[in-house]
Amino acid sequence: MRDGASRPHPSTGDLAFGILGPVEVRLAGRTLNLKRGRQRALLAMLLVNRGRPLQAAELIEGLWEDPPRTARTALHGLVSELRRSLAAAVAGGDELLELTPSGYVLHAELLDAHMFDELVGESDSARQSGDLARACELLDRALGLWRGPPLADVALEPFAQPHVLRLEESLLAAREQRLELEFDLGRHVEVIPQLRSLVREQPLRERPRALLMLALYRAGRQAEALEAFRDFRRQLIDELGLEPSHGLRALHQAILEQRAELELRPAAVGDPVRLASRKELVGRRQELERLVSLVEDPSSRLVTLTGPGGIGKTSLAMAAMRMLAHRYRDGAVPVHLASVREPALVMSTIAVALGQNDASQSPASAVAQLLSTQNLLLVLDNFEQVSAAAPELQELLHAAPELTIMVTSRRPLGLESEREFAVPPLSMPDGERHRVLAKADAVEFFVDRARRVDPDFHATESGLHAIVDICRRLEALPLALELAASRVGVLSLPQLCARLERALPLLSVGASARVADRHRTMRAALTWSEQLLQPSTRAVFARLSVFLGGFDLDAAAAVCLAPGQPEVELLDALCELREHSLLLREADRDGQARFRMLEVIREYAQELLDARPDEAAAARRLHAEFYAKLCERAEAEMMADEQATWLRRLDVELANLRAALSFSLATDQHDPSTALRIIGSARRFWWMSGHIREALTWADRAVRSAQTPASPQLAKALSAGTAFANIIGDRSAARDFGQRALALARELDDPILVVSAATNCANVAISDGDDELAERLIRECLVHAGEIGDPGMRGIALCNLGGFELGRGRDAVAGPLLAQAIPLLREAKNLEWVAHALNNQAQLHYRQNRLVPACRELIESLQLLRSVREHSALSLHCLVVACAILSEREPALAARAIGLTDSQVEHVGASHERDVKAMSEHARAAARRALGPVEFERAFEEGQAADREAMLDELVAALEAVARTEGRRA
Repeated sequence: MRDGASRPHPSTGDLAFGILGPVEVRLAGRTLNLKRGRQRALLAMLLVNRGRPLQAAELIEGLWEDPPRTARTALHGLVSELRRSLAAAVAGGDELLELTPSGYVLHAELLDAHMFDELVGESDSARQSGDLARACELLDRALGLWRGPPLADVALEPFAQPHVLRLEESLLAAREQRLELEFDLGRHVEVIPQLRSLVREQPLRERPRALLMLALYRAGRQAEALEAFRDFRRQLIDELGLEPSHGLRALHQAILEQRAELELRPAAVGDPVRLASRKELVGRRQELERLVSLVEDPSSRLVTLTGPGGIGKTSLAMAAMRMLAHRYRDGAVPVHLASVREPALVMSTIAVALGQNDASQSPASAVAQLLSTQNLLLVLDNFEQVSAAAPELQELLHAAPELTIMVTSRRPLGLESEREFAVPPLSMPDGERHRVLAKADAVEFFVDRARRVDPDFHATESGLHAIVDICRRLEALPLALELAASRVGVLSLPQLCARLERALPLLSVGASARVADRHRTMRAALTWSEQLLQPSTRAVFARLSVFLGGFDLDAAAAVCLAPGQPEVELLDALCELREHSLLLREADRDGQARFRMLEVIREYAQELLDARPDEAAAARRLHAEFYAKLCERAEAEMMADEQATWLRRLDVELANLRAALSFSLATDQHDPSTALRIIGSARRFWWMSGHIREALTWADRAVRSAQTPASPQLAKALSAGTAFANIIGDRSAARDFGQRALALARELDDPILVVSAATNCANVAISDGDDELAERLIRECLVHAGEIGDPGMRGIALCNLGGFELGRGRDAVAGPLLAQAIPLLREAKNLEWVAHALNNQAQLHYRQNRLVPACRELIESLQLLRSVREHSALSLHCLVVACAILSEREPALAARAIGLTDSQVEHVGASHERDVKAMSEHARAAARRALGPVEFERAFEEGQAADREAMLDELVAALEAVARTEGRRA
C-alpha cells in the first residue's frame, strides 16, 4: 500500500499548506491565523521535509542557533500549540502532526511546493510529447502558485536558508523553461523584454543570458547578441574572476559564424549549445518512468531489476527510489549487499540499515516485527551473490503488508510475487541528424562522463558520429562507456574508435562460452582496460580483488608487496588504476584515504586472480593474516580515547573481516586459527556494533573447526562465545562455551585467560540464578587478578564482586568493594570500567537516599561512557538510575528517558539485571503517578523516538540541578 492507503488520516476537506511565499494554512479559501515566530517556523520545517520524520534533536537544531537547555521542553510546547491550531481548523486536525518511532511527521497532502513540482514535471512531459499548448498551460498554473519569496516570514530561521535557495532555484528554472516554450512556439522576438528583465535580476546566470543571445540573433540583431555576451563576460571576470563556460563560448562562436543550427530551439541544439541542466541520472527517462509506474502498481510488491553487471541497475534503482520515497509514509531505505557473501547475513544487514540491532531475537524476526506496521520502500542492491536468501524476502512481504521491495540482481529471484524489470542498454539514436545523435541516451551518457575527465570536452558533428560508433561497439553498456570515456584525456575520438576496433574481436569471450552477449562485451571492455596497464600494475589489480568493501594503503601493502619491495611501486600501481577508472579513492569517517573497486570490476579482477590458484590462495592468506593482526592491535589499543576510533575502523572493515573468516574456515584451507584470532580479539567490536548473533555463528564455526585443542586463541574465542550466547539468552550454548573456555584456560595455566573465562561464566551463572556458583567464580577472578599484579584487572574483579553483592542487596559489603575498585581503575585509565564502578556506587547511594553523591557519580559515569562511545547495557543501567532519581522530581523527563531506555534495550538486545529491573519498575510507576497515564504514555512515546545524545544532555543538566538543590538542603 502507498502513503495514506493503510491508515487513513482525518478528513481535512480543502486544508492546504503553502510555503511558496509566507507560510500559510488555508481551509476552503480562508487563511487561518498562525502565531508568528517559532510555531510558524516549526510548521515550515515540517512542511519542507514533507513526509520525512524529524527527530526532536533535528527540530531543535533547525529552530535555535544556540539551543537553550529548555529547548526540548519548548519544542514540546510548540508541537502542542501547532496541534491545537490544526484541531481548531478542522476536526481531527491535531492527528495530522504525528509522532512516529522515527520522529515527528506532518501529513500535509496539499502543499503548494509539491503541486508546483508536479505541474512542472507534467509540463515537461507534455513538451516532450509535442503538446506545447498544454505545456504552457501547466507551467503557467505552476508559476501562479507563487505568492512571493519562499518561506518569506521564516527565512531567517536556522533551518530555512538551504530550502529558500532550493525553491528560488526551482522558480528560476521554471521561468526559464517557460521562456524556452515561447522559443518552441516561434515567439523569440516577443520574449526579449522578459529575458532582459530576467538577466537584470540574475546578471551572472548563464541560461537566461544564452536564451537572450539566441533570441536577439533570431530577431536579426546579431550585434546586440554579441554585445550581450561581451557584457556577461566583463561582469563575470570583474566579479568572479571567471571566464564563461565552454557552452556559452561555443554559442558565441556559432553566432559569429551564423551557423544554421542556431535556428533550432535551445534544448534541441545539443553541442555546442547544450543548455539543459545536468541530471544525476543521465538519460533513462523512459526506463525510469516505466520502473516508477511498475513499483507504484499495488500488485507489484516485489520488483527485481535484472541485467548483466555494469548495465546500470543500481543507478536506475536509486533514481527511482528518490522519486518514490515521499510516496511512502515511512520513506525508503537502501541496503547495499555488494560486500555480503553469506546469504545468512542478508537479514542482519537489512536490520542494521533499518537501525534495528535487537540481538535478543533473530534478525529475520526483528526486521519482520519492525516492518510489520511500516509503509516503506526497501531497496536491496546487488542481490545475485546472496540469492539463496530470496525465500526470506517472500516471508518478509507476508509479515509486512505495507512493504514494497525493489531488488537489483543479475538474474530473477524466482519468487511467486516477483515482477521482473529487465534493464536494457542505453538508447541509441534512430537517425543520423545532429539533433537526433546528440539526444540519444548513450551519447549523452558518454559525453557526460567524458566531461568529468575533461571539462572542455565537446563533440563536433563528426565527433558525434565517432561517439555513436563507440556506443554501438560497446552495445551502449554504461560501465563500458564510462571506461572508454575515461580515455578522452589522452586519446582522440578516432584513436579511441581504432583501439576498440582492434581490441574487441581479439578480447571478447568465445561464442561457445556460456555467457550472455552483452556480458562478453563488458568482459572485452574490462580486458581492454586491463591490458593497457603496466604488467606490475596488472598483478596488483588482480590481488586487490581479495578486498571486499574497500581497503587502505596498509592493507594493500600487506597483500600486494613482497618482502623488501619498495612501497613506491604500490603507490604507482594505485595511481595508474585510478587513472584508468579501475579504482576509486574515497575517505573514511576519520578522513583517512581508502580505495575500492566497483563490484563488477572487482569480480573481473578476481577471475584473473583465480586463474592462478596458488597466487590466489597466497593473497587470501595474507589478507586474512592482515585483518587478524588488525583485530589484535585493536584489542590492545581499544582503551580510553582510542576506543571510538577503533570501533569506527573495524566497522568500516566489516566486509573484509567476514571475507577473512570465510577463507580461514573454508574446508580446503583447514586453518581456523586465524578465524579464532579475529573472533577473540574483536569480541568488544562484535558486541558494541550490534553484530552479536553473527559473531556467535562465526565463533561456533571456528571452535568446531579447531585442530589444536589447547591454544590461547581457542580459549579467547570460547570465552567470547560465552558472552555472545549469554547476551542473546542462549543459556545452553553459553554454558557449553563457558565450561570449555574455563577448563582450557586452567589447562593452559594462563591467569589472564582464567579471569576472562571465569568472569563470563559468572555472568551466565547470574543469568541462571545460581548465585553460589557466580560468587565462587568472581572470587576466583579476584585471586588471579591479585597474582597477576595488574591494578586494572584487580579493579575489574572488585567492581564485579561489588556489583554482585549490590544485586543481592548486601549494600554494606558492596560499598567497600566499590570504593577499592574505583582508584585502581582510575590508575589503569580504564575509563569504561571506572564508569561501571561509578554507576554501581551511584545505585548504592541512591538506595541509601544520598542523592548528591549519587547524582555526581552518575553524571561522571555518563560522561565517561559518552567519551568512549559505549552504547551497551552498561549505559542503559546508568539511564535507569537517572530515571529513578528524577521520576518524582522531573517526571516528564523521566518518562521520556524511560521510553529511550526501553528502545535502547531492544536495540542492543540486553536484559536488565535484577536490581536494575527493580529500579526501572519503580521509576516507571513513580512517573506514571506524577503525570497520569495519558501524559506518561505521550512522554514515553516521545522518548522512544528521541535522539540519544540530546536526551543525555537533558539528563545531565537535570541531575546537576538535583545535586545543587539537595546540596543546599544538606
